[in-house]
Amino acid sequence: MISQELTDYISSQRAQGVSDEAIREALLKVGWDVGQVEQGLLSSGGVVPRTSLPSTIALLKEAWGDYRKHFKLYFSIQLIASSAGLTQSLFAFLTDKIASPVIRTGSFWTIINGSFIYLGISFILILLNIILGYVGWIALIYSIDASQKPRMLVAFNKGLKLFKPLVLTSILATLITWGGYLLFLIPGILMSFWFYFSIYVVVVEKKSGLSALFISKRYMYRNILQVIWRHLVLTVLSIPIFILLLVPFILLTKNSELITLVISLEAIVIGPFYIIFNYLLYKYLRQMHTGGEVVVTKKQKITYGLFALLGPLAIAVIIGLIVFVGRIDKGSDRSSQDSSNSLIDPQGMLAKSHDTTRKAELHKILTSINVYYEDERKMPLRLEDLVPVYIVSIPKDPKTEAAYEYTNFGNGKFELCAQFETPTPSRKCITEVGGDVKGLATVRKSAVSFVEFLPVPFDLKLFISLIERSFK
Repeated sequence: MISQELTDYISSQRAQGVSDEAIREALLKVGWDVGQVEQGLLSSGGVVPRTSLPSTIALLKEAWGDYRKHFKLYFSIQLIASSAGLTQSLFAFLTDKIASPVIRTGSFWTIINGSFIYLGISFILILLNIILGYVGWIALIYSIDASQKPRMLVAFNKGLKLFKPLVLTSILATLITWGGYLLFLIPGILMSFWFYFSIYVVVVEKKSGLSALFISKRYMYRNILQVIWRHLVLTVLSIPIFILLLVPFILLTKNSELITLVISLEAIVIGPFYIIFNYLLYKYLRQMHTGGEVVVTKKQKITYGLFALLGPLAIAVIIGLIVFVGRIDKGSDRSSQDSSNSLIDPQGMLAKSHDTTRKAELHKILTSINVYYEDERKMPLRLEDLVPVYIVSIPKDPKTEAAYEYTNFGNGKFELCAQFETPTPSRKCITEVGGDVKGLATVRKSAVSFVEFLPVPFDLKLFISLIERSFK
């Protein structure tokens, strides 16, 4: 039942020339339910509530007007929210240009320490980027929704207050959606659309958890195709603009870190426009709804709670499938190369075992040479100079029991070689790029690319390779 207080307020505002749109927004901001507001407008002789969304062109025009009018505020909020991400991109770029050459000319332990410092700083920046991203997102939506635009500090203060409910609601939405994906995919797809506006519900309507998700679902119900179409048009119109802004930088430089930095800067400028566009979709979907307050029943809590419990399992299954498929592909490649030599040929298996031992021993010698160089500031004249301080004894070839070939060419250059048996007999030497081609290597550079000589499991090889790649 509509209260007399509500209808009297609407009538008085109309008498003063206030539009129905302004009356609607004012009532919603002070906490009136959208269904009561719409019914109040109707009972007071108002217009019929919305039955469909405005056209995409109308939404774009309205979004552009708000974006242009309040660009300074929106850009400032987006810039602060993206500051950690920008710092991360800049850090990666500077590391590639400045720190990498220094680390590459260091010893084995310099490389390892530098790698962990790099990973540590990157982790901190990623964490800050996530926190600032959420807080900035809230601050931006709050500012867009406010009829009188707040100061930036006020907006970020609101972001901090709503950070916890927003994160919890996002986690809950993610778990429920992934649980839906586990059940024949379709439920997960539907849920991802239903919960799309939950963040706006948290910020504007101060709801959280299942209540926010169900309100978003109510707005999106039977409106999914309208929302998808408007986003599709926006994407088609914006992609050419984005590419035109990026192409000059791609032509001028091939540095991936610099291109990533440019993309981040473009996102800071364009990002608020997309959020305004989404906010308008949310606002008009909200106005189209004339139902009562959303009440989450016990049955719904149990049902969606089960979906949430299935979420981690779905994520684990997907990760497992990715790993499994990757190992199948790798296994098929290996089997095609080695089946004739290893699986049915004992001699081939023995040869592979010998080569694995050679790789391990070359790495052991290489590490000892690096440590020797750090202490003595010169290369050992022969491998025997490493005994017993840097290595207990000099390894020998597992098949011939001959010493590995080591030559000191002076000026910090050396050659360390072994005769390998697979896939074909060949002499392989450590070079400055860690390859199989005979050549010279500076001892400090040779330590950078020792992965090819590590007899360790694939995952550890991949981890070390990624660390190396960060400094190339």
